[in-house]
Amino acid sequence: MKSYSLIIIFFCGIISSYLYINSFIIDFDSQQLFTRAVALAKYNTLIPFGSQASKAGFVPGPLMSIITGLSLKVKLHSQTISFALLVSHIFSFFLVLAVVKKRFSLSKILLFMLIFWLSPWRASEVFPWNPGFLFFFSALNFYLLFNKLHNKKLISFLIPIILGFSLQFHKSILVFALSYGYLFLKKQLKLNWLFLFLGLVVVATSFYPYITFDNYAQNFSENTSDSSYYFRNLVHVGPVIKGFLYWFRYSSFYFSVDLFKSLDPQLGNFDIVFHSIKWLVGIGTIVFSLISQFKLFKRRNVIDNTEKEIIYSILLSMIFVSCLSPVSFNYWHLYLIYPFTIFTLVKSISFNIQRKHLVLIGLYLCFYNFMGAKKSFKHDYRRDNNSEFLNNITNQKYKNEMCELIKCK
Repeated sequence: MKSYSLIIIFFCGIISSYLYINSFIIDFDSQQLFTRAVALAKYNTLIPFGSQASKAGFVPGPLMSIITGLSLKVKLHSQTISFALLVSHIFSFFLVLAVVKKRFSLSKILLFMLIFWLSPWRASEVFPWNPGFLFFFSALNFYLLFNKLHNKKLISFLIPIILGFSLQFHKSILVFALSYGYLFLKKQLKLNWLFLFLGLVVVATSFYPYITFDNYAQNFSENTSDSSYYFRNLVHVGPVIKGFLYWFRYSSFYFSVDLFKSLDPQLGNFDIVFHSIKWLVGIGTIVFSLISQFKLFKRRNVIDNTEKEIIYSILLSMIFVSCLSPVSFNYWHLYLIYPFTIFTLVKSISFNIQRKHLVLIGLYLCFYNFMGAKKSFKHDYRRDNNSEFLNNITNQKYKNEMCELIKCK
């Protein structure tokens, strides 16, 4: 029953992501990835820095350009990068499964994997942009902390690699860095300094093309804003609360604004019914998540000390980063905490989870993914994204954008 149910969940998640892959709309974020990928795949030019971050310049390091460029060398198609993203998500599936199968009963394992794998938070993130890659690093860190925390050599080697590699996709890695510091101070995390050094060598090597690069275009600049400063969110308070609420939103069915407020099911007279259900389920599940997790920390016999310290390390780091950030958090800024939020929710559930509950959740998430892939802010099944992509190559749009970033011969 366990393996049979997990196989169904796995393939339902694959199909859901495939629907999103076939309907995404090329926008500014995906154009940034395509520019770097086409530069390497077609012009054999490595752009050694990633996408432009929100009011914080460009993501450092060449890893994103390398992965996306090599994937396009396999096939020059608009969906190739999305399939590369999906492969990284598949690795994430098995990493988190390796954790939960040791810590939960069968019903809770299935509940965790249903939410983790079928939720639009994850299923839709095969859209070609850099935050989609964060799910792999999130799952790897989840596996490392829960299953290998006391393996000094392995964790010492992988900590700098997780931080250094994920930094090359998004600048939200401070959440992990602070959580490692917390666990080290709490004596939960012990380091082998030789293996830590070896990990740092690997990371430094990966940054070598970025560090030594001096071929920037004259008009290349880091897009920063005078209105952005560290601890800005603490001054405005609201963004801190918004960031904190993502801890509960990720494990709920109140999905991203792109798939919630912007969802257009196109069901005619049934639209109002669908939207009513969507709001009731979304708000209801986020309230359930908040209340359940609050009760969890009052029942000390439910969660062991190591699990508690890991959750505290991520939660407190997330709150601190929410205060520190110079920009108001959006939903993709905290994807690194995604599996930890679901773990905490599932751990907090004290009632018996029945098969009908799991089936109902699975059907709702699959139907929601179908609706989201059909028509939402970033998706429209009527769009032919590959024709647009190939036309951009023919018209040298990506080459022109490349030459705005680096000097072209």
